[in-house]
This record gives sequence, structure tokens and C-alpha cells, in this order.
Amino acid sequence: MLLYPFILSILAATIIELFFSVIKYRDSLNNNRPFQSAISSGYIALYQPVGYMSVTDFLSGGERRWLVYFVFRYTPHVIILVLLAAVLQDYFQLSSILPYLLLATSISVASRNFVGFLKARFLSERLLHAFNALMLYVLTLLVWLLCRYVDISFIAPSVDGMFDNLWSSLLVAISVLLYAQITNPFTKERNKQAEEIAKDNYVIKSYNYLKKHHGKTIESACNKNACSKPILYAVLIYENMNRPAQLRKFENLIVKVTRLNLTVGIAQVRSDKPLSDEESIKKAATILSGSVFADSGYGSGFVDIQQLEQILEKYNSSALYAESVAEIMSVLRRYTSDVFPESFGGAIGY
Repeated sequence: MLLYPFILSILAATIIELFFSVIKYRDSLNNNRPFQSAISSGYIALYQPVGYMSVTDFLSGGERRWLVYFVFRYTPHVIILVLLAAVLQDYFQLSSILPYLLLATSISVASRNFVGFLKARFLSERLLHAFNALMLYVLTLLVWLLCRYVDISFIAPSVDGMFDNLWSSLLVAISVLLYAQITNPFTKERNKQAEEIAKDNYVIKSYNYLKKHHGKTIESACNKNACSKPILYAVLIYENMNRPAQLRKFENLIVKVTRLNLTVGIAQVRSDKPLSDEESIKKAATILSGSVFADSGYGSGFVDIQQLEQILEKYNSSALYAESVAEIMSVLRRYTSDVFPESFGGAIGY
């Protein structure tokens, strides 16, 4: 490995980490507000995507929370790798730049994801660190493949251009502003009515998707286990909201390889073997067995949120979880007569 390209690879990794460190430092200046501080400056803390978020909070940042996180996490890395590759092609005419790209990525992964993996308190955090590390190596290979078929040496900055190419500087400034705008979940104006409409649309859209793809499984599982369809639908909508399909596939892969007891499938139920979405739905109905009697025509619906918390305790014992499921159920109650027949009771009390 040549000395100067080696040094440039270390420098590239350092720039990547400095970028995230600066943003994290800015975020820490506003840490008196735990949720808002994590994203007010465009920085999304690692724990934020891992933890459960309420429906309203999720939608107030748009349905793009995970997209925002991944764009934020991977874009700077890819940009710096492309720049490193261009410099190596232009100034060193190397036959293979892959070792240097992998070196830069490995340093970045070691300082951020490996250390974060060791320090993580929760298994879900460790899984996200592992997923990020894997994706960064995949992106590194994609940059390398790009360079094999495309000469990107023209991207490499020249000494003269760094001083007199004001158009390039302007484009970079615009790109930075666009990046900050795209990765800021709170860019849209707060509007209570708009938030309510967005929430209703999101819940109904999710319900229609579940009914189309898993309706028969849900119906059968609920009948077999005396499970409340409204509760199960609401749980599935909430879990699907907080756990995108890509991460669920990664979780299944981890379980298959390690046999760890993780939450898997669209219903996010614990298992030491991979589960399909249908299998996880059946297991979720078993966990919620007997819940149909809590929301039947014999009564006036749920008495209060504590009753729902007791039903969901074996699933997730947090108050936020029950409140969010109740919020989704209230939307389903208004718009889905097949989930809430007219003989059923009124809305959940708070």
C-alpha cells in the first residue's frame, strides 16, 4: 500500500468522523429537550430510530423517518469516498483503489459503529450499528464498481480550482443546504388539522395494505385465539411504522445465523428462528389471545387506557406503546366498519 494514498484514506475517514462529530456537538448544545434536541439541528441520534415513536411524532416528521436517517448516515460517507476515489484516479493512476476505499470505511466503521456496538445498552441499538456497518461496506463496493467502469478523475479538485472556481463553491453550498433540508424531519410547518389528516390517511393506508396482503391470516388467527382484530391491526400498523421491511429482513438474517431470541416479522414478536410476516402475525394473535372480550358488544368499549395497557403488557409494557395503539384504533374505529362493527362500543377513554 503506497504511503500517500494510505494517508489520504486516513484523512478521508477523519473528515467523515469530524462531520458527524461537529453535528453531534451542535446537537449537544440543545440537550435540555431530549426529543427535540435529537433532531432540531438536523442530527438524528442513534437511539432515535431504534426507539418507538408515537404516531403523531412519526407523522410530524413525515413518513420518511427511516429514509431521513439513512440518507443522513450514508450520504457524507459516499461523497467523501467518491472524492477519495477521484483523487486516487487523477493523481496516482492506481490500478486498484479498493484497498484504500476499504481502509477509509473500516476506520470510520471502527470509530463509530464498532465502538457504538460495544457501548450500546440495547440489542436493537447493536443491530442498527451492525446494519449500518454492513451498508457502508456495500456502498464502498458500489463506489469501487463505479470507478472500474467510469473515470471520475475529473471530480478531483485541482489546486487552482480550489481558489478560483466560485461556481463550484456555490454548487457545494447549495448541495449542503439541500442536504440539511432533506434530512431535517421538522421542515414542514406545524398544522394541527393537517397532522390529523395525515395521521388518518397513514393509518387507513396501512390498514388497507394489511387487509389486502394479510387479511385472511389476521381473520383466522383472531378467530382461533379470541384476539381482538382492532387491537391486532393497530399493533401491526404501529410495528410496521417503527420497523421498516429492510431492517426486519436483517433481523431475520441475524436470527438465522446466531439463533438469538429477537423480535422479528411484521408483528415484531420474539423468536429464535426467522419468521415470515404471516408467522409473526399468528404468534402476535397468540400473545393477545382473549383480548376480543375487552372490546365486544357486551360493554361500551375500553373503560380507560389502563385496560389496554394490561392487554398489551405481554407485548410491550410501555405507556407510549399503549397510547399509540389506542390512537391508531381510534382512527380505525371511525373509518373501518369491518374492524369495528356498529354493535361495538365507543372510543377508548383517556
